Amino acid sequence: MSPEERTSLQRYARLAGFLYLFILAAYDLGDYLLVSPAIVPGDFATTAHNIQANETLYRLGLAGEFVASWLTILLAAGLYAITKPVNANLALAAFAFRIVEAAIGGMCAVISFVALRVYAATGGAFDAHASAALVQLLSRAYSTCFTVTVIFFSLGSVIFFVLLYRSRFIPRLLSGFGVLASVLVTALGFVNLVVPKLAPMLAPGWMPILAAEIATGLWLLVRGVNTSSWEARA
Repeated sequence: MSPEERTSLQRYARLAGFLYLFILAAYDLGDYLLVSPAIVPGDFATTAHNIQANETLYRLGLAGEFVASWLTILLAAGLYAITKPVNANLALAAFAFRIVEAAIGGMCAVISFVALRVYAATGGAFDAHASAALVQLLSRAYSTCFTVTVIFFSLGSVIFFVLLYRSRFIPRLLSGFGVLASVLVTALGFVNLVVPKLAPMLAPGWMPILAAEIATGLWLLVRGVNTSSWEARA
């Protein structure tokens, strides 16, 4: 590996590390601080009132989720550039899974903004009961859309972490944990599709992938990738 290739690899690594952290922050802050507090499960009227009272902030939260979706494309590109030397075909497959994730995630954002329009129109053009029924339908559509997005995310994540494990670009303990956490998310996604009632009980299963992505993002951003082991094998 030439000095130019090593320099390029480090740049992509730090880009991927930054995006790992930024995407998590954009999505989670938008969801947990601006979107979720306004939602009162089973109470359409109160939810509509909360959203109408803070519609700009609610839109900002949804925008953060949307930004996180399309920035996934840049993250996938960075991870592809890092892992391509290990196995170009597998890296391309992982990249494709993450691109599909971003596309479906964009559709989820569209559903959320449509639901917002229904909430905002309550008391005007829409009958309250009809609005509540429509929002319930949109909520179910979003839930399914999100679960499918998660499955594509996890499949791409599994492959990327496997390639990082094989390359030793990051500590194997970290990449191995990432593989296991990603496989767990894949299982959770399919369980949520087949038995959605179990979703609340399985919520703690999301914590490992959150920890793996934060740790990997920090490592790539601060330390970059260690190419010495890979070059020695080559």
